[in-house]
Amino acid sequence: MSIKTSVELLTLHGAQFFCGLAMALVMLGGTKPKHSLSDFRPGVVVAVVGVGLAVAAADSTLPPASALRAAGAALAAWMALWFMCYWDNSRGELAPLWRPLGVGPIGAADSLLFALQPLLLSFALTAALLAHVVPVHGGGRADLAAAALALPALVAARVVFGRPASYPGSARRKVDPRTPTWPLLATPLTVEPGWFFAEAAVSHAVTEAEVKNGFSLSGEPAGRQMWYHSSTHAPPKGTPGGGAGPGFSAAHSPNSADLLFRAQMSERWQQKDAKAAGAEAAKAAASVAAARAGGPVPSDEDGGAAGPSGVTGGDGLKASVLQAARRAVAFYQTIQCEDGHWAGDYGGPMFLMPGLVVTWYVTGRLEALLSPAKCRAMAVYIRNHQQADGGWGTHIESPSTMFGSTLNYVALRILGAAPDDKQCVLGRAFMRAHGGALYTSSWAKLWLCVLGVMDWRGHNPVPPEMWLLPDWLPFHPGRLWCHCRMVYLPMCYLYGTNFSYAAASTDPLVLSLRKELYPEGADYASLPWDASRHWVADIDNYSPVHPLMAAVQTVLRHTWERFGGGVMRAVRQMGLR
Repeated sequence: MSIKTSVELLTLHGAQFFCGLAMALVMLGGTKPKHSLSDFRPGVVVAVVGVGLAVAAADSTLPPASALRAAGAALAAWMALWFMCYWDNSRGELAPLWRPLGVGPIGAADSLLFALQPLLLSFALTAALLAHVVPVHGGGRADLAAAALALPALVAARVVFGRPASYPGSARRKVDPRTPTWPLLATPLTVEPGWFFAEAAVSHAVTEAEVKNGFSLSGEPAGRQMWYHSSTHAPPKGTPGGGAGPGFSAAHSPNSADLLFRAQMSERWQQKDAKAAGAEAAKAAASVAAARAGGPVPSDEDGGAAGPSGVTGGDGLKASVLQAARRAVAFYQTIQCEDGHWAGDYGGPMFLMPGLVVTWYVTGRLEALLSPAKCRAMAVYIRNHQQADGGWGTHIESPSTMFGSTLNYVALRILGAAPDDKQCVLGRAFMRAHGGALYTSSWAKLWLCVLGVMDWRGHNPVPPEMWLLPDWLPFHPGRLWCHCRMVYLPMCYLYGTNFSYAAASTDPLVLSLRKELYPEGADYASLPWDASRHWVADIDNYSPVHPLMAAVQTVLRHTWERFGGGVMRAVRQMGLR
């Protein structure tokens, strides 16, 4: 073999070999527990296989048109790309292996090095295809042709598939141009009198009194907070509050700002001689209470009245920036809890509480878990956040979505609202205008299946047997982002068991919802469950499911689940256990 031929061979196939070599180096020397593989041994195996495939692809002794060589190059390139990256859960995308997990933004050097990887890999793959699958005549150069085609191919791929959702850069285009609007209520709904805030040790005592199951709460009480109604537990001596909550109107601001909490804490602050209820609470809060002796509460109208930090006089908030800052500190001192923490609601998502309500309903509607007073307060919350178009948002500042509307409509009905209730009529009209519950999102569909108002055939597969896979696989469900992981783990169980409300077929509320949630006059038994698995309303389709993912879900449903038989059932049971 001449020197010229050897050089050409190296030029044609060197990049392919480099793919496997680079992958081997990364896997043998760069694997870390937080990256794509946490076990050293499978990394070695995959690296050796990758190098072997790359060498086979560059072996000129194979037939020139061998598809095996092209396939080997493609697989080597794919593995090299994957194992030089890891899945960054905080961003939801592939990131360079050399960048620590969750750290950003990606710098210029990272961007350059990361961009060279797919460029090199696409060059190697294109060269393999041109050199081994498409014969080159007349002394043509496959390596030059590959270099000419590789970069346009990458650009075309970016144009087709777009930029990753959380890729660093400018703000994303606003997908939904709608603006949330709420009706301006003449008389805002308020919670009934008798609600009290409790924190730390007092909150433990309240919970144990409400749920009398013979067990004591474990864990540190400091930082815990809750609300309770006086009809189920008498307020501790000296605890302020209990009156009707302040009026709330989402039209003015969808953020409630914990108005009732702030009112009660302001009252507590002004009671200078108030003592913490219970010996444990008093002991835990002694050091904090000593520095929080109480006093006047700063306000916008008091012209700078003396506050807890000695802030005095002046022209109020407009006097100076320093004065305003001091008054802000003084205000936050008034709402600090006795154990030292600052409490706050978790009122952003509109899709969490409905799941609790459905769970409560299908597990027996125990009053110890959701008392009538709590149910009424939940209903007030849902009613206050219904928007002018009749729907509910995914969160309190979101325009109406089928996700938020379906769940909150169901929760409002479970909590006692009648089908002809004005707000239910509006909510039902909104849902039907967007196709009904068949067009809601997957998480909402799951709760509908649990309640028995949707057939499990209408939900895409969430196979529990995925948890049986080796945990070093990059797509093991245990490697999902923490919140997704803790959601999909129970979802896998519910899907694997096809759990549904036992009394669904006879429960009047469930039977009524089977009619209310779908288009007028639709026959529940004849709804296109399987076809609707991928249906989602345009207003909810913020990040469309990739066609590959949809194809995988369809294959799971129509091959593995339909024809798996006893093997599938046995494996699924192992996954459930």
